[in-house]
Formats: sequence, C-alpha cells, structure tokens
Amino acid sequence: MFSEQFSIQDLIDNGLIIAHKDGNYGSNYPKKSEFNDHGVLFLTAKNLDDSGNIDFSSAQRLNVEKAKELTFGYIESGDVLLSHNATVGRVALVPDLDEPVLIGTSLTYFRINDNELNPRYFAGFLSSRDFQNQLKAVMSFSTRNQVPITLQRILNVSLPALDEQKKMSDFISSFEHKLELNQKMNKILEKIAKTLFKSWFIDFDPVRAKAEGRPTGLSKEISDLFPDSFEDSELGEIPKGWRIESFSNITSFKNGFAFKSKDWTESGKPVVKIGNVKPLILDIDGCSFISDDIKKYDEYLLSKGDILIGMTGYVGETCLVPKLDKMPYQNQRVGKLIPTKDFFKEFIFSFTRQSNFKKKVEEIAKGSAQQNVSGKDILGLHFVFGNEEILKIFSDSTSDLFKKILLNFEENITLAKVRDTLLPKLISGELKILDAENLIEEAGI
Repeated sequence: MFSEQFSIQDLIDNGLIIAHKDGNYGSNYPKKSEFNDHGVLFLTAKNLDDSGNIDFSSAQRLNVEKAKELTFGYIESGDVLLSHNATVGRVALVPDLDEPVLIGTSLTYFRINDNELNPRYFAGFLSSRDFQNQLKAVMSFSTRNQVPITLQRILNVSLPALDEQKKMSDFISSFEHKLELNQKMNKILEKIAKTLFKSWFIDFDPVRAKAEGRPTGLSKEISDLFPDSFEDSELGEIPKGWRIESFSNITSFKNGFAFKSKDWTESGKPVVKIGNVKPLILDIDGCSFISDDIKKYDEYLLSKGDILIGMTGYVGETCLVPKLDKMPYQNQRVGKLIPTKDFFKEFIFSFTRQSNFKKKVEEIAKGSAQQNVSGKDILGLHFVFGNEEILKIFSDSTSDLFKKILLNFEENITLAKVRDTLLPKLISGELKILDAENLIEEAGI
C-alpha cells in the first residue's frame, strides 16, 4: 500500500475537501444573553471528547433570531470537526443530524467529498499522532493555544488509495465503537450511583416509605438503619435522629502547589491545572509538565482515585484521578478532598457530583471577573448525616461502580494508544490490516 502526502490546501484545491470553515463570526459572535433553552444547538470544543464523541446534550442553544443572522458555521452529517482554540486537537465525525447545528469559534469543520476521500479515515488521520504532532508544532509559533484555519491548511495528510482508506476506516471504526461503549457505560454507572445517593440522602425515600407504611424495597438489615419519621431542621424536613453536619467532619482539604516558571519543562510529569478538572474523570489534555527528576514536590503527586475540585473559574467541578503512565502533580487552585475515613469516599464524591453541590459552591464563590472559592468555604458546606453504618453500606454498594468507571477510562487510554501506534504503520504500508487485527486479538484488546 502506498500513501501520498497532501497538504490540506491541496485537498481543498483538488476538491477532496468541499468546505473548510470555522465558527469565527467576528463582531457578530453571539453574546451570552442570546443563548436560551430552545434555540439552535451551538457546539464548542468543550462538547467534543478525546474519544471522538460529540456531547450534544451539553451544548448551548442560540436563539433562533440570532442564528438566522449567521450565514455560515452550520455543520452537516459526515463533516469532520477539529477543535483548534484553547483545547486543540479533538476530532469528531458528525453523526446523522435531525436539527440545525452551529459551531463556535473554537471549532473548524471539514466537509468531505466522499467520492474521493473517506470521512472516517480523514477523521482518524486527524486524530493520529502524526497529525497531532503537526498541530503542536504549528501551535508553538502561535501567541496563544490555537491553530487558525490559515495554519491548518499547511498541514499534511497521508492518503492511500480510496479502497485502502475504506479498510482503515472500518479498522478505526472498531476502535471508536469500543471507546464509545466504555463512555456510555461510564455514564450509566455514574447515573446508578447518583440515583442511589439521591434516593437515600436527598429524597430520603426509605424513610418516606416507612413513614407511609410502604416497603422500602431494601433488605431488612439495610431498611432497619433508616428511621420511620421526619423532624424539622434548619435545612428543612430531615429523617428523625439525623443531624446537620459540616463537610469538614468527613473530609479534609489540600490545595495544590504554586509551581514556578522555572519548574516547567517541555515534557516530564504532568501538572493538573484548573482546566483539567472535568466532570467525573480528570482530563490531562493540555497539561503543563515538570521534570521527572524533581522530587521535592512529591507531596502534591496525585494517586488513582483521588477526588479533585475546581477552586477558580468553573468552581465546584469535581473529578476522579485515573491511573496514568505518569501520575500528575496538583497545581494551585486545584483542591483535593481527602476522606477522613476510607468508606466516606463514595459518599463524598457522590455528594459533590450532585448538581445542587456545584450550585452551592457557585453561590459562596467570590470575585466578579472570575469566581474563586477557598478550601475553608468548601469544608463549611453542610449535609444531612444519618449514621456511619449507612455510609458504609453506600460505599459497599457503589465502590465497584466507581472502580469500573476508572477501569473503563483507563482502557480507553490504552485503546487510543494502540490506535495511534498502528494507524501510522497502516498508512505507510509497514503493516497490513490483517496483521494489525491479529496483533490486537493477541493482546486481548
């Protein structure tokens, strides 16, 4: 198999790419006040993940009147998206759409002539280490974290024959399927944990059932731990005998270290900054680095399962730390919640993953230009506490869910690495599809 190198500009000039646009609307860019709950979907880089998925459910909606003013930026099924601003290098193939969708200034779309170029292959190549390295090289000459369209067009793409592109498209698709399944499973697993937490500790369903003479649906051992009536409190009606506790009674707080400019290196151990604290699982994309040789900051070295919380900007966002090849350090304004007892961990994380928690943190945050919250403020929040035995049972009921979430995420890291290792070899002809499939089967992936 022989692959030729073409610049993106070459592909545009030869009609393989029909359109190459971004969502830079200049002075006509939508204002915050022009978004609502019922308008046109408006995607940004934040709605793309590292596995090639688009989270339409988290996208904002632009009011219809404003959307009509925008004459470009509407994407179509089969377009390939590339994040090029702030978060650089995320790629997604647009699925079938049943409504209009716009992109913001942080995204570029490529509209592909699929008679000449396979869109899934093209998306796979943009995700490959080869292209991602090109992005990083160009980005290093930019004044900020971005790769505008003019620079994108000088980057090169390797193109084998169309039938070979199709074979590699199918190969890439098998990886994407596994990546997507793991992500969907993680959403389901967290939803189960959230639902149980809300039932026991917010809605007090077992107490309500007993008070009304209904079965709780729990084993007698667990059901007996819940009271059968309510009483008034400063937070409203709570189960009788339960009490209002400060968050500090079940967790301590540790802030990250203010690393100095002299500490930063081009590679080494990653350092988690505020932008890496994403919902549920830590995202180390775009991390800075410190030297592998530095030992004096090891008290800020994170471990698998640590709970992190954002203290600036998107305050109150929380995530778990997965196992990584190089475990990261904790930077300033990234907080770590440390359970005072091991079995408090699942309760603490589930408590912070409730939407009401983030809302409370935002309410106590200070600063007009950028929100800030302190560890003391976080620890001063209150919750309804029953007894430790219930927290132990909640931990037993949910710990495997969170372990599986981390394992799925870690498997996706491995899958992405294997894909990025094999794809260049397939493109160059060094490896055939059948050989790659055999290697994957032997590795048990």
